[in-house]
Amino acid sequence: MTDDGARPARDIHLLTTEGVLVDLISGREILVSGKGSFSLPTDDSRAVLGWYRDNGGRWAANQRADDIEAIIDAVATPPPALEEAANVGTVATKRSLKLVRMVAHRFAGLHVHG
Repeated sequence: MTDDGARPARDIHLLTTEGVLVDLISGREILVSGKGSFSLPTDDSRAVLGWYRDNGGRWAANQRADDIEAIIDAVATPPPALEEAANVGTVATKRSLKLVRMVAHRFAGLHVHG
């Protein structure tokens, strides 16, 4: 916590996608390695990102006329107030893998040499 009670910005590589969305929509900053901090500058941009978060299937799809109307309506409303959950946005477990075996078949012509 900082002196004013706000949570300090977290580094983006430690966040899940949901954690990044929650922080940005809530107006908090995230740290981007080598580039400083990032936040959405206006309530309108936060409201539009909130609309996309709530309508996840529309993120990568072609926009329809009713989507555009809904996005315009979202701009006219205050951004949603999202509470930071205790487990949202942080990597919960660290997993390590061990290489047991590696086999190369026909790798750069070495198969000819046996």
